[in-house]
Amino acid sequence: MKAFGTMTLMFTCLLACNSKFLDSKLSSSSEGDKGEATSETVADATGLPTQKTESTQTASEEVASEANEPVMTAGGFLRCSLTNPDTQNQIGCAIVDEENSNKINVPGLRDNLIEAVDENLTKLDITFTYTNEGDFHWVSSTIAMEISLIRIRPTSDLQGLGNQNELVEVQEETPAADAEQFSVISNRRVTTQNNAWVRGNPGINCLTTCQADGGVDRTAMESFSNESFCRDVIVAMGLTIQSVNTTDFAVQNLGCLFRPDLGVLYISGVNNIDLNLGQGGIERICTCTNSMQ
Repeated sequence: MKAFGTMTLMFTCLLACNSKFLDSKLSSSSEGDKGEATSETVADATGLPTQKTESTQTASEEVASEANEPVMTAGGFLRCSLTNPDTQNQIGCAIVDEENSNKINVPGLRDNLIEAVDENLTKLDITFTYTNEGDFHWVSSTIAMEISLIRIRPTSDLQGLGNQNELVEVQEETPAADAEQFSVISNRRVTTQNNAWVRGNPGINCLTTCQADGGVDRTAMESFSNESFCRDVIVAMGLTIQSVNTTDFAVQNLGCLFRPDLGVLYISGVNNIDLNLGQGGIERICTCTNSMQ
């Protein structure tokens, strides 16, 4: 019996020791698991642990993704490019037609209806002066920073607060003029697939000029009688433009006119265009419905 009692005591001891050993192992394992579970925690400025989370897009990444989309405003798309790729110190911007990328006529434009921001959406000290000459509606002040870091957006005065965060990247090259694949008939007439573009006789209105060509296409004339397109028409006719005048007939709804003896292209209003108007001694560029020779 004494031997049996001794064996029982030893067995109890072994069970107790083994239990402590297992508890120790389980505790160690549990602490290890906790260590792995909290390995993604970091200490904040107070020294308290905070859970590490997935990093979000930086402001510049968000800007870059938004800037890849065309920005619709004022009846067209805002496009910006370098005015001179060689110097890269000035930006020109224009509202262009979606289909042909030509500058379109937009009434009521003025200085600083667009603005420049950096990659963090901070407004930059760059002014945009309104101009109606050349390929642009606005030309910037001199740029002193890397062009790739600049984004352009319309102000709320141009297109409403809801779309103000839509951004445009600056193209590295000035876009070439699109001649709309003109078929050259003569130095007075070129055609596209749908229309004839004709220099009327001096002082003659478009109703008379297009009388034998199916009449005037008013919609096309109001859509395309902008400086860029009219330049293409004149150049396609083999003529040379010496200067562009945007002031003399600015308030008259004539579209575009040309004075060949001086090489002057005149740009006028195109809203509610007046087909009956002629301008003494100056040839009006008319859009006729029939494009056949």
